Amino acid sequence: EGFEGGALNGIRYYVPGDVISITAEPEEGYFVKQLMVDGAKIPKGANGKYQYRCAVDLARKKITASAEFGAYVLFLMAEEETLELYPGQSWQTNVFVIPENAYNQELIWSSSKPRMVSVNKKTGNIKVSKKAKQGSTAVITVTAADRGTVKMNITVKVVKRPVPSKGEIVNSGKLQFEVTASTAKKKTVSCSG
Repeated sequence: EGFEGGALNGIRYYVPGDVISITAEPEEGYFVKQLMVDGAKIPKGANGKYQYRCAVDLARKKITASAEFGAYVLFLMAEEETLELYPGQSWQTNVFVIPENAYNQELIWSSSKPRMVSVNKKTGNIKVSKKAKQGSTAVITVTAADRGTVKMNITVKVVKRPVPSKGEIVNSGKLQFEVTASTAKKKTVSCSG
């Protein structure tokens, strides 16, 4: 019987006196979640394999074996690998785990300059400090938690805050207003609200 992500080796007919050796063998990119023989969970051996061995006797007519395999994360893909954010701005970026059926899809987020550009270690929400200097850069590293070997980087460049456009609703802390006119040359904004 086939299993998604691997196979059981050693399944065949045996005669009394034979030694049965059943091994759960994962395909590339997969790992063994568990090997069960006659309802008992078989632990990973010192050799790193999930393997069951016993001698066949007349009392034992049938052995039932099953295995479950899980997929590792093979790579990560982001909607954007370079972000231009201004001081005080927050951004929620999306990173996709490939393959989609990876067993452990947890991601770990970190920043090369956490005082300037912070990132929530669980959600990936990026926030640029209000004191961040225009032109500075930070690298957000996203790591797949399953093995800790699959990583990707997102570069955050700090840019000047743009002048709001006419009709734009701006939230500035406790004050919310609508821009009625703006000019980038004079760096002025007229507003109501």
